[in-house]
Amino acid sequence: MNTFQYIICGDPCIIICKFLNPKDILTLYNMYPKILPKITNIYKRRVGEEIDKFFKDVLGDSYSEFRKEMVSANAILSGSLIIQTVLGERWAGHNFNRLDVDIFLRVDPIYVDITDTESFNSRGVYIFPDYDNYTFYNNEYKFKLGYTGLHRFLHKIKDENNGFSRYVTHSQYRDEFGENVILRINDYVIKNENIFQIVELNSAKHQNYQEFITDTVDFDICKNFFYYKDHEDGFDIVIENLNGIINRKATFGYVHDLKLSNERREKYIKRCFTFD
Repeated sequence: MNTFQYIICGDPCIIICKFLNPKDILTLYNMYPKILPKITNIYKRRVGEEIDKFFKDVLGDSYSEFRKEMVSANAILSGSLIIQTVLGERWAGHNFNRLDVDIFLRVDPIYVDITDTESFNSRGVYIFPDYDNYTFYNNEYKFKLGYTGLHRFLHKIKDENNGFSRYVTHSQYRDEFGENVILRINDYVIKNENIFQIVELNSAKHQNYQEFITDTVDFDICKNFFYYKDHEDGFDIVIENLNGIINRKATFGYVHDLKLSNERREKYIKRCFTFD
């Protein structure tokens, strides 16, 4: 080992990584793989800083309000954006090749008493006067959901005529008893390149986000999340398997819908990931 290798594999690599973006850190790792244990924490920190920078770049003057609403709603970012940031890449999503920004939010559904016939009109549609504040599970009339400040913020800044919500009934999003774990997804297109998706989780099904991700996310490399803390410039990021991401090696974890998991697996294989 020459002098440079001795230095780069020691504590100085931590200081160096503070000034590198995640893609450059990955390049450094590929040259000197032994440094990973030393740089894991700073690598994750730099990924979090890049995600924060992404929000600042996309939202501009609206960033501070977005951050405030994320904290107020106790919301998290999860999904492939974190993996992409670790690798210094950008992948086209399935929505007109827009980048998917998946924001998860725990909500309490308000269940509707379907025996109260006075609450339904002649066509059997549930009547609720404050329609702007609630939407309903129209297929089965089970519950209604409200809107948080985060919903209203994204609706305010979205591209015109580029926002919609849908209730989620697919088996992938139900628990073993057939009850919905994910209740509704709201899509908001920002700057025509990014689609912010608020994924609403039934808070009764999981006590916290870590439990939800552990129990329901199918690949270990995807069990990651980012969230803002309630103080200036504060955030935290959890990356389950950094080594697996940077070496593009994944394993199956929880599998609720094997068909859909295999479809997702094929997408990751096309991105040069391998599976155990």
